[in-house]
Amino acid sequence: MKFSIVIPFYNEEKNLEILIPQLIKFLKKIEKYKFEVILVDDCSSDKSNYVAKIKSKNSKSINFKIIRLSKRSGQTGAFKKAFKKAKGNFIIRMDADLQDNPRDIIKFIKKIELGHDLVIKKRRFTRDHSNLLSISSSIYNTIMRLSLETNIGTFTSSFVAFNKKYLKELPWYMNDHRYLPAIVTKRGVSNAAEVILDHKNRKFGSSRYNTFKKILFGIPEILLFLLRLNLGFYSIK
Repeated sequence: MKFSIVIPFYNEEKNLEILIPQLIKFLKKIEKYKFEVILVDDCSSDKSNYVAKIKSKNSKSINFKIIRLSKRSGQTGAFKKAFKKAKGNFIIRMDADLQDNPRDIIKFIKKIELGHDLVIKKRRFTRDHSNLLSISSSIYNTIMRLSLETNIGTFTSSFVAFNKKYLKELPWYMNDHRYLPAIVTKRGVSNAAEVILDHKNRKFGSSRYNTFKKILFGIPEILLFLLRLNLGFYSIK
């Protein structure tokens, strides 16, 4: 079994300086598993791509692939490109902002070894989110649970692992990276699992999403997604 770890980034040079060495150090401790790490640069304007290349050279035992997109494509475009390049049976996706700990990857793998095709991070602690955003996330998760008739507690995590077979021939509409757990559930995953993990605040930089924008644009986007989902746009052909 092989795992593809996919990490998209945009202007994360300071975070990558820490994340990549941490990732290498941890993966070397579990060398019995086969890994590849796919770093996708969404056309960064800082030195992120340079940092990714330099830091990844420190490991010869782990296969790093660095993809630089020719124009800004967002996380959906980054994941679409990475998934096409991925050779693993399972894809583990995480962000580059240090809010997730690379050491927790083993917890996803243990769940996969138990037969789960979808593993999602459930936060033990919530970041300094506004009450409004926490409420909206809770409503979204409830809507997804009811729509998909599943017991999964959260659909909003960006730290998640999938069986690659459920990602084949995705149509990839705008911002579909946010809905991948829901999409693969609709495509037939019935044995999802959650891992309860800490969630840290971003160490460097700031999120490009604020509460107002998330809610203002999120509601119509979610409604459109649910429409596509229930009309069979994501069905496996």
